[in-house]
Amino acid sequence: MKDDRMIYTGQLTYKDMDFTFVFDGKELRLIPFKDKRDEINENWLRTPLVNGAYTLNTPVMEEDYLYGICNETNQKIIFLIRRSDYLTPHGNHLLGGNYVLVTNVIAYILCKYDRKSIDRISFLCPEIDAIYPLQNSFTFSLGADFEEFNKTGIVSITTKDFDSTTSEPQKFIVDNRTVSVYFSVCVGSI
Repeated sequence: MKDDRMIYTGQLTYKDMDFTFVFDGKELRLIPFKDKRDEINENWLRTPLVNGAYTLNTPVMEEDYLYGICNETNQKIIFLIRRSDYLTPHGNHLLGGNYVLVTNVIAYILCKYDRKSIDRISFLCPEIDAIYPLQNSFTFSLGADFEEFNKTGIVSITTKDFDSTTSEPQKFIVDNRTVSVYFSVCVGSI
């Protein structure tokens, strides 16, 4: 059985500290360099009570996003961090163990070009079907009549042209600029 999950690894900086990251599509694991393990353990994961006695601490992710460089593609990767509910409005908790910090990610962007802005995002996941259904891009027929289909089992699928598979643009204001977003279904990679 083939496993379609991709594991990304690389380096990123969080709170002025360098980490190696491992990302499995859901959880982002931040692994400190060996010389910073004690600092993570003593200053982030534990709180001193008295000399030599500690209590466990659950640090909070204070960033909305993190970005780093991906080892597999040598591209910038941006992690959109899962924000918590109203009980913890400043971020979600970082789980920690064996010096490793773990946080949830709601989405990630693998940047094709090294730019300061993003001009195109491609979604390659089943969730996009809930936003703009793939069924908008094709039609199918069972043949001349249902009895013929019962005999042959042949179904014809015809793709629609690009213009009819493209949604109407939706406009938003971002940083005092008008941004337009639309969805389209196309064949091949972008």
